[in-house]
Amino acid sequence: MQVFESYEQIKKSDVLDSLLKSYMLDDVKKIISSMVEVENYKSYNFSHFCLYAVLESNDNIENLKEIGMTRETITLLESIPEFIDTIVLGNNEYERVVLVLSEDTGRVIYIPRVLVRYRLDIWVKKWKEV
Repeated sequence: MQVFESYEQIKKSDVLDSLLKSYMLDDVKKIISSMVEVENYKSYNFSHFCLYAVLESNDNIENLKEIGMTRETITLLESIPEFIDTIVLGNNEYERVVLVLSEDTGRVIYIPRVLVRYRLDIWVKKWKEV
């Protein structure tokens, strides 16, 4: 899993697909600039209230400890998303999951569509219908 705590981290990433990186940077700009002064959003560390993550094929959805979602806290499949939308970027498709875990804590998780199968597929379909 790739976890990002700032605009600059996303921008400097050499593992993100260029289209996904561009989309994430725009997403962060919209969210962070609405919370802090516009000129500061690029250097702002938002880890205390939000983390951005991109799941990878070796991630265990029952234990995403890098973003604080484990069997001891709450797993992805136990959470109730604010919304899930499908993002199509070139030949790649992602499910963007936005979670509000508490009044001041959230997660934005990008899941490559090729990884959405079995229980995760059922969960995504269930919450997209709501």
